[in-house]
Amino acid sequence: MRDRLSDERYQVLVSLVVFALPGIVSAGTGISHVPTAITRSLPLFVVLGPVLYWGLTTQAGTAARTGLRTDEREPAAETDTEEDDPTDRARADLIAVNYEQLSEQAKYRDKLLINANYFSLAIIAVLVNVFLRADVELRPLIAVVGAVTAYAFWLAAESYKGSRDELNGELREIEAGEYEELSVVQTYDLRDRSPIEKRSLSSYLIGLQATAVFLWWGAYLFAIVYIGYY
Repeated sequence: MRDRLSDERYQVLVSLVVFALPGIVSAGTGISHVPTAITRSLPLFVVLGPVLYWGLTTQAGTAARTGLRTDEREPAAETDTEEDDPTDRARADLIAVNYEQLSEQAKYRDKLLINANYFSLAIIAVLVNVFLRADVELRPLIAVVGAVTAYAFWLAAESYKGSRDELNGELREIEAGEYEELSVVQTYDLRDRSPIEKRSLSSYLIGLQATAVFLWWGAYLFAIVYIGYY
């Protein structure tokens, strides 16, 4: 059982079941009678699902980081390889090729990030339209789908941005050496900009995804409370 609890897929499944349970039960109220005591207890599960997910995944992440710290490899010993070093010209060519590849990968992550946000906006627009047209009993279930979908896009956007930032970091490491002329990543002076202007487009896109998650969660909670108490 402990091994199962440490499995990330099992953690996500359990949290999702707890989170979606009120939506499933509320959809069933349109088919058969559900006791008032049950419908009034459903808002607790709407809050419990995210809390359970956060607690389980945070604990697993802490354990993974601890494991990584205790399993660090010792750095390789330095060896004298002056005789095998390529010529300066060949070394510069290798750095230029590596820089170009890193630059293309960073641009590709940027494209994925923007496309994912456009796609998520289209899906959210469809779900909002369905939510507003659906019966009261079905709205919580639609809100579950909206919240889970928005959260999935949020995770994807964070992943794309994280990998993009790592690639840009590697590019800047190359630029910090003797090859500034290769630079395609420009560093802007942000000292005269406002806090809002200093944020990148990717930060706003991730913020948009996070806002969509909380809005869907709020709509879900409101719909469940409305069914149970009104």
